Amino acid sequence: MVFYVFAIAMAFLVSSTVGLGGSLIAVPVMIVLFGAKSGIAVAALLLASNNIFKVIAYRQTIPWKGALVLAALTMLGTLIGAHLLLSLPDIWILAAVLSSLIWSLASEMRSQATHAWQPTTPSTSKPWLAKLWALVAGLTSGVSGTSGPLKGLAVRQFAADRQHYAGAASLISLVGDVTKASVFAEAALLGQQEFKLLLFVLPLMPLCAFGGRWLNWRLGERGFNYAFWIVIVGYSLRLVSQF
Repeated sequence: MVFYVFAIAMAFLVSSTVGLGGSLIAVPVMIVLFGAKSGIAVAALLLASNNIFKVIAYRQTIPWKGALVLAALTMLGTLIGAHLLLSLPDIWILAAVLSSLIWSLASEMRSQATHAWQPTTPSTSKPWLAKLWALVAGLTSGVSGTSGPLKGLAVRQFAADRQHYAGAASLISLVGDVTKASVFAEAALLGQQEFKLLLFVLPLMPLCAFGGRWLNWRLGERGFNYAFWIVIVGYSLRLVSQF
């Protein structure tokens, strides 16, 4: 049991430091404990609750206008994914996610000569692409329990620095996870045992949220870049492992 609590705490801390990535740890751990469908539901419940504290921690660095647009699209995609896309071949979503990752990673390597965060400018940002990625990220989240790398890539289209990135990602993650938890609760996948676990790990959430924000500030631009791409690649490996 100690291992599972530690894993949950690490999921909260990673998510709070980068703004996303918690499902990379939480989903497989909860599947081991509760089974596939219930595990994804519990992970959504835990991460949704943790995201409340993340939004509080990053409230001063959330680019509300852009983040709310992406959050709405993520919610729409999550609803569609949770209700409809379970009957579609998962390989289609996997192919789209991995293709986007390769494309984005190649673009990142060309532009990151100094390994520093490159602020988005009107000439380099692609708002339409961010919106498309947010929608598809929601679809992926509804199907597999994880939003995949596209949510992170969508946020990076308009986040000026790592604090604003984490703030925007926290808000979008909150909306997506609440949507998933609501859908799964209606499907009777969340019961008394799952909510007892939520209450048990609740004290970890504010500690990890504000601890993650402190780590975000201390990482530096280069360290945050490494953390960002570790999470993105990890998401993709998480998707590949399902097949």
